Amino acid sequence: MKKILASVAMLVATTSTIAADLKIDDQTKTQIEQIVHDYIVNNPQVLVEASQALEKQEEQAYDLKLKSFIKTVQNDKNVPVKYAKNKDSKHYLIEFFDYNCGYCKQARVLTNKLAEQYDLNVYSIEFPILSSVSVQASAVGLALYQIDKNKYFAYQDKLMTMEGRLTSLNQVKATLEAVGADVKEVLTLANSETIHKALNDNLVNGGNIGVRGTPFLIIDGKVVQTRYNNVEDLAAYLDK
Repeated sequence: MKKILASVAMLVATTSTIAADLKIDDQTKTQIEQIVHDYIVNNPQVLVEASQALEKQEEQAYDLKLKSFIKTVQNDKNVPVKYAKNKDSKHYLIEFFDYNCGYCKQARVLTNKLAEQYDLNVYSIEFPILSSVSVQASAVGLALYQIDKNKYFAYQDKLMTMEGRLTSLNQVKATLEAVGADVKEVLTLANSETIHKALNDNLVNGGNIGVRGTPFLIIDGKVVQTRYNNVEDLAAYLDK
């Protein structure tokens, strides 16, 4: 119904725009609008066709946004990535997550198994939306990735397997110490304009492709839109 109403609005707006562009007087404009009205009433299938055309346009526009985003992620050296054993693997996973997201932690168990079983390149998109501490933890994570990639993944694993929520920066610092990172060095970089911009880009780019919550998964170019309870559910999205 919403699509059809949108199509009606589009038709009405188009008629008004054309009339304005042609500098048509009000009486003629009213006559044109009446003709359009009568045509729609007598040919209601036009609304369905218009709705379908609008939906197709929206899908095509979204596909372009998604492809552009994926290309950007794969070419950005600052996006954390764990490469497959076979670096030429065509399979990949892009995973939006928040360290305070319980569902992300549950999904991580499955995505880890998926990556191992099917040899995927895994791109981690820090997407802190649940708390200010989430933002701090993600900023620290991105900073650590630039300093030491291996320690970043150790840091990420510890936070994604810890019980309960992150509630303070002290927990983040303790995790940095646990993985052997230089806490002062990491925190200094985490507070830099570069890291702040990277986090903001994640939030903006995610919003552009419809990320409204975490976890949000993209597998081989396809957004995971169904429930997944096991690895096979996710494997169904892989290009065969």
